[in-house]
Amino acid sequence: MFLFPSIFSIHDFSSAGSILQAVGKITLTPLTSLRDMMWAYNSYSTIPSNNLLWLYYSLPLLSQWTNLLPPWNRIAMVIGDTEIHTFDGAELRIPLSRCEVILASFAGNKVTLSHPVQGARAQVTVTTPRVTVVVRPDFHVFLNGRDIGHRDVTEGEVTILVSYLQITINSPLVTVKVLEQQRLVSVEALGWTFGHLAGMLGTYDGEAGNDRLMSTGTRAPDLWRLVKSWQEDQHCPTPPVTPITPSIREAEKVAHCHPLLGMWARCNALVRPEPFIHMCYITRSPCDAAAAYRSLCASKGVEPLIPRGC
Repeated sequence: MFLFPSIFSIHDFSSAGSILQAVGKITLTPLTSLRDMMWAYNSYSTIPSNNLLWLYYSLPLLSQWTNLLPPWNRIAMVIGDTEIHTFDGAELRIPLSRCEVILASFAGNKVTLSHPVQGARAQVTVTTPRVTVVVRPDFHVFLNGRDIGHRDVTEGEVTILVSYLQITINSPLVTVKVLEQQRLVSVEALGWTFGHLAGMLGTYDGEAGNDRLMSTGTRAPDLWRLVKSWQEDQHCPTPPVTPITPSIREAEKVAHCHPLLGMWARCNALVRPEPFIHMCYITRSPCDAAAAYRSLCASKGVEPLIPRGC
């Protein structure tokens, strides 16, 4: 049985020079309240307990200890074809359009998205100086113009992993995942790209307020101009972009979204669910938002997190 501090027999905490000294003065009893334990820790430590939870869940999945060094990897997403969660946590939106929009651009590499087939999922293109990978709406993958079928392929520094659940494109600086069942595209950027990204997924500089910068470096007055500035072809007609406003919460969606992303999810301490709950209300399929939340939780080491109803 694990023992945790719950009942205190402490005479002088002011003389304790560290949390270890404080713990040494605590009478250990069987765990009666996790809340008491967390409160005691947070009272005497400068490291928030959430950070320790992140470390605990991440350690088993680490392939390199350097992943613990800042700046850490960050994930941005396109949810339900139109809703964007940037690297720094801003909420943006793109229209359903055949115009190719730059999601992220960095050091001669680029990730773009478009909707060439009406009503179908998005088309994602990953471009490096030597390789171009296109994930088409029908989930076929083309490498430098040729269909690779259902096999894993490595070309130079780019590796493509194909499964019935998702397509993963690993490049030296980013990893792009396209899910098959939900309309979700995730882009994970390495910490070394910190402050060097540009596009609709934001600048990845720790400032969400900078994620509305146009390709000219000036702040966009509205979402339409922001999207227009990041189009590959400036002459391609940009459809209207509806503003992001508090949506009318249909009772059916509220009942569906909260079990998927609500207070019972064990990942809430590591990844704030509120932005994804908001996206759950406004996307066509709540499961797209749930898949996005699960993907971010998995990046923190919390998995599997299987939502009900998806």
